[in-house]
Parts: sequence; structure tokens; C-alpha cells
Amino acid sequence: MSESIPFLRFDPRAQRMFDRWRGGLERRLRAGEEHPALESHFSKYRSLIPSLALLIHLVDKGSGPVPVGPLRKAIAWGRYLSSHARRIYSAAVMADVAAAKRLAARIKKGEIRDGFTERDIYRNCWTGLNQEGVEKAVRVLVEHGWIRSQIVSTDGRPKTVFLINPRVLVRSSGGAGDAAVGAPVNVGTPPETPEGTDRTDRSPVLVHGGPVDAPQAAPEGTARTDESAQGSEWGEL
Repeated sequence: MSESIPFLRFDPRAQRMFDRWRGGLERRLRAGEEHPALESHFSKYRSLIPSLALLIHLVDKGSGPVPVGPLRKAIAWGRYLSSHARRIYSAAVMADVAAAKRLAARIKKGEIRDGFTERDIYRNCWTGLNQEGVEKAVRVLVEHGWIRSQIVSTDGRPKTVFLINPRVLVRSSGGAGDAAVGAPVNVGTPPETPEGTDRTDRSPVLVHGGPVDAPQAAPEGTARTDESAQGSEWGEL
């Protein structure tokens, strides 16, 4: 006597519909446009939608392969659930963005020096920039090309410092000043260039997946960082 678990399949038409829906889901998950928390949540819809389709098929007293009707209802139900998921997850998603806005504002005001560490920031006890907030903020700013991380050697354990994109420094009014956070760190300094030579690196860098020109040379007297830092277009966070 067979002890295999009973199962039902989609009929051919429903299978084609599900394949199209699944393809769209996979493209959205791989586009990198969703917050990681939402990506993880929506990845579970791969099994949620066929499970709902099967339950609807059985509740409607259907028999045999699952047809298009129950699948269409399941997909519609999935859209409804996803709208609620976005609202529920918005608190966590917006916390990252809010922290990034606060850190970006401090950078643009010249209150943070190039080559800062996370500890340099959270030890100031600025609103919304405690240790957890700083970790979220730097992750968002790195993703958007405002800053980049670099590991430097010390007498003890290596530490991670963050270099500010020169475009941010150029657009900010004034220099970092003596009151800037964090001690100067000798990282990311461009090599000396013979007098009269253009120092700007014109090799392409990637920003949001597309090639653009590297940042233009900063005006004389403007604080400089590693010219290979990503970013040439700066939207407001």
C-alpha cells in the first residue's frame, strides 16, 4: 500500500499563469530596489501563492488539478497582503532612512571629518545616532555612494573608517573645521601629481549600477578625499 503524501498540480493553463507570475516576482526580488526585510518577506510568496491557490480550490470543492480561477484569486490576495506588509515594515525601513538623513546632514555641515569611524559618531550622543542608528545610517550612505568604507591597520586590531565622497565636500559650505568629529586619518590620500597635470581620475566608476565619470577635481582649498570614491550625482536623501 502506498504511503506517499497526496498532492495536486496546476493544470497546464494555470501552470503557465503561475510561471509568468513567478518570473515577475523573481525579477523584483533581484532588482535590489526593496529593503532587505521586504525582500525576505516577499521571497516567501513563492510558496504562499500556490498554497493559497490549493486551499481556495479545495474550499470551493474543486477536484483534480488546480485551475486558473483559484490561482487568480490567490494572486489577488497576495497583492492585498503585500500592501499590508509594506505598511508594517515601513517602521523598520524608514528608521534606516531617517538615521541616514541625520548623518548626511552632519556631513554636509562639516561636523564630521573624512576618515571617521562609527564610534566617532555615536559617542557624540546626537539625536537618532546612537550605536544602532549609526550602523543603519552608514549602511544606507554606503549603498548610495555618499561614503565608502576602508579597513586601516593600527597597532592593535584593524579598524574600519569611512571616506566621504569628494562631491559631498565640494557641495558643502566651508571645510570640516577644527570642531569636526574624528581625528585625521591618513587614508585614501591621492598620490602626488606633477605640477600642471590634471589630477582628476577620468576612469569610469559605477553608481547605482551604471558607469559615470569620476568626480571633478575639487576647487583649491577644498577638503579632498580619495578621488576614486563613488558618486557623481547627489540626490537629497
